[in-house]
Amino acid sequence: MLFKVWDRTRSKRKFIVAASLNELQQKGCEKFGVVRPRVVTESDGTEVEEDEVLVELTNEVLIILGDAEVWEPPDAAVTPCPARNVKDNPVSTTVKTWSAPAPVSPPPRRQSPQIKRPVQTPQVRVTCAATTRRSPRRHLGVTKRDTMPVKECRNEEVVLLSDSDDSGDEVKNITGTGTPLTSQRRGPPGAVPNRPPQTSPVTGSLDHGQLTRSQSSQGSVGDGPLPTGHDVGVQNYSGSVTADVTKDPDELALPVFSYYVEASLKAGKSEAVWHRLVQESALFYTTHYPRRVNDATEYRRIGKTMYETYPCIGHDGQEPWSLFVKCLSQRIRRIRWERKKFADNVTKPTGTSLQPKESADHINKTSSLSGSIRTFPESTAISDQEPEPKLPKILDIKGLDKEDCIQPFSSHTWKYNITEQTLAETDDKQPDLYENLPEECRKQIEEIRVAWNTNDIIINANHVQDVLSTTYESRQKWIRVLKTKKLKTILKLYPCFDNGDYLLFEMGLKFGSEEYERIRRLFPVFIRGLQQLAIEDLKVSDDDVFGMVRYMEEETKFERGKGTKTKSILVLCQGSDQPPLTSVEDAPYLAVFRSEDNVLQHTCVIANGCRIEVKSNSAEQAVLVLLAVYCCFQLEYPKEYSQILGIFQQYLLGIPYMGIKSKKYLFFSKRLAAKLWTLQSPE
Repeated sequence: MLFKVWDRTRSKRKFIVAASLNELQQKGCEKFGVVRPRVVTESDGTEVEEDEVLVELTNEVLIILGDAEVWEPPDAAVTPCPARNVKDNPVSTTVKTWSAPAPVSPPPRRQSPQIKRPVQTPQVRVTCAATTRRSPRRHLGVTKRDTMPVKECRNEEVVLLSDSDDSGDEVKNITGTGTPLTSQRRGPPGAVPNRPPQTSPVTGSLDHGQLTRSQSSQGSVGDGPLPTGHDVGVQNYSGSVTADVTKDPDELALPVFSYYVEASLKAGKSEAVWHRLVQESALFYTTHYPRRVNDATEYRRIGKTMYETYPCIGHDGQEPWSLFVKCLSQRIRRIRWERKKFADNVTKPTGTSLQPKESADHINKTSSLSGSIRTFPESTAISDQEPEPKLPKILDIKGLDKEDCIQPFSSHTWKYNITEQTLAETDDKQPDLYENLPEECRKQIEEIRVAWNTNDIIINANHVQDVLSTTYESRQKWIRVLKTKKLKTILKLYPCFDNGDYLLFEMGLKFGSEEYERIRRLFPVFIRGLQQLAIEDLKVSDDDVFGMVRYMEEETKFERGKGTKTKSILVLCQGSDQPPLTSVEDAPYLAVFRSEDNVLQHTCVIANGCRIEVKSNSAEQAVLVLLAVYCCFQLEYPKEYSQILGIFQQYLLGIPYMGIKSKKYLFFSKRLAAKLWTLQSPE
């Protein structure tokens, strides 16, 4: 296809043969010498973005633009003609002038509508020879009424005045040709301003008839590059982002990532943190710009600026940032859908008003049933007049908030391809455990560590438990802010946790002795309910504890989507078989060793290249140690283990699971809740 292409000034005209838009842009870049070329129509300045549109424009004259260039169609120019007021007159302008430049005074205070104070100053007629140009509003990022013809005046300092005192005034200072322009807008008396006053003045520049707008402390607006996340927010120690609400709401900033994500991006290893990168970006934009990021233009701006800041996110496609934009839009839609679904579940329609449902916290606080199972059946109906006597109860954890029991209910994959070099860089950033501990506790921790690493010293179990009890709160705060290598770092300082008995003691400290004993008593009932469900489904090949774990995994696994969706949290080793080796950031799993005669020999939890031995040959204790690793060390649930761990958390530990649930999980959860409810009810 043959196209007639001009440059922005129409001084260079070329014929270009191209079969696609990309080919046209590449040849135009070579012939016209522009950077990041864009193609627009000569008639109205519409940008061409698709090959199908380009085919229909073979008879049109096209304009090729470089980066930050704007095409103004001929019909958009203002023709000089006599006018009755200042705004309509492109040639003659009434101005006020002084003998010496005077500083710009701040806008006066708002006056009442009845009071008008005219300014008594001499007026002079000044004629400007330059042609008025009107910059496109989409480039300025301002509204229609904010745009106004701007002239180039020479060697004079003038202040343009509006035609009436009744409408909103706009005062502008122009000094010389192509000098900065300062604009302050005042609304009519009694009007409410659309935006809060800005602390930094809005400045612009006149360059070849093009008006651009910038702010000294807030980055660019419109189609220009986005400001970095460090300009609009600050990052706290745990990696979350706090937005600066004083910034211009029209700006879109890049998110402030956690230390680990930012270090990986700077190292050019985006594939190692891709899921966390998309998750943090989506949470940032849905939190600080809930109604802004909706159309493709905003997504393209975000993707383009992200690619310019972190080139390692580029992939093959229509644009290097197309894959990131696709993943970001999918994640944002998912977050909005989850929030909308949660809002719909909180309220229900009754006539013309919305009546809030009774919260789970209120239900649990009013429940007086002791010793019953903590379940949350999805179909439970609550009546205001006759409350149900047997209701589930949320666990109260002594000393810590409820959300700290199992810290994140994350649905994304927890396993990342992290190198030892990247992790070594974060070792210096790990917080110091001894920072808030007294000197006596420090000595006790050091004695236990030295004694544990020395085989010839007899260790007093009661003394170890006393030290763990004394340092529990400070240890949990320290674990909460660890970023990487949690298990390896904890076992390095507390080697006693490689014994599962001390890990169960830590679990008792977290939940409290009474609640921990309830969990131990509930475990056989929980397994018996699973066995009855397995008999109903005719799946009774292996009815022991590990067989029921496999049964739950099969009944709750993900079946849709690409990649690894679900894998077993159990690794069975028969005879001389050995479990697979783990990398530095693998999620913990349970390894079960059996003899050739299928007799249980021992079990252990393996993760991060570490092993936590279960001293007792009890399947119940092995499962509890696995749950204690995730619970006490505040580890995220990987997606492939999330469903089975969610079942244990909700129906054994008594904490509602708020992560993403599969379709099979929802169906199986209802059946299990009903079965356990029946087993717990008195005869």
